[in-house]
Amino acid sequence: MDNLDFQYSVEGLDVSFTVVSKVPAKAIFSWDFGDDGEDGYNVKSPTHSYEKSGFYTVTLEVTTSDGSFEATASKMVIVSTIAKTHLTGSIYSLINEYIPHELSDPMTADQKSLYINKWQLYIYPLLARPRGQEIPVEHYNDELYYEGLENQLIMELAAWDYLNVKITNILTGTGQYLRELTQSGATEDDDAYTRTRGDRVKHIQTGPTEVDYYDSLSEAASALFKAYTQAVKPGGVMDELRKNLCMLAERVGVYLPFCHHPYTPVIPRVVNRRNPGPLGGPNPTAPLNRDRVVTLHPKK
Repeated sequence: MDNLDFQYSVEGLDVSFTVVSKVPAKAIFSWDFGDDGEDGYNVKSPTHSYEKSGFYTVTLEVTTSDGSFEATASKMVIVSTIAKTHLTGSIYSLINEYIPHELSDPMTADQKSLYINKWQLYIYPLLARPRGQEIPVEHYNDELYYEGLENQLIMELAAWDYLNVKITNILTGTGQYLRELTQSGATEDDDAYTRTRGDRVKHIQTGPTEVDYYDSLSEAASALFKAYTQAVKPGGVMDELRKNLCMLAERVGVYLPFCHHPYTPVIPRVVNRRNPGPLGGPNPTAPLNRDRVVTLHPKK
């Protein structure tokens, strides 16, 4: 059975599990909750309490005593005493889904840390939290302190930032390649052209005999440029990702500069805090009436 599945709900460190797939009436359920606690045996809908916040891989195995049925399903469960909502996994794993393979290879572990930590630093002081519940600065890079939508925003910002850098590198590298060709002053029929291409030339032309040449860099650059133009055009990957980022940022109340074009400064609303009465002071919002100026110490 390939479609064995279970769902779960989290409340603090307590997690309740429910099997949502159809299983035989006399099935035996074996749960591995991914920690050092006691596993669940022959309980279809167990509840498990974890000792601390973290990421746990929960595995369910369903069998029958006669061996006629056997299936296994695993899921990552995230529990936290700080945040109440979570994604389906760590942002360090989910971010791979937001990197189009046509534009870039998957991010390395170091690159993930670099970009994710950058946007965690940007986001954490801007989040609207009740006093005393702000994310401590020493935990700014702990995703267990962020709510689900906040982690989603950080993850997509990191992916968007990474793709921007990769596209810039593509343009820079291709521009350098074209400069090499133009600065050589050579044509395809010149020896200088062959020397400029170096080991990029697979076949060359000698005398009256035509031999096609193969330039892997040129083909790769062409493919990258095609992918780049598809990504940056209106409605492309980068545009759609930016729109989604702006939607998420607005939802969690975080300001992103590229979401406002043109930029409109926020002008504070003037509030008249004058207390009415003879000692309330002048009204700063009213025009000055010189005929009604009161002299506190008239000359004798």
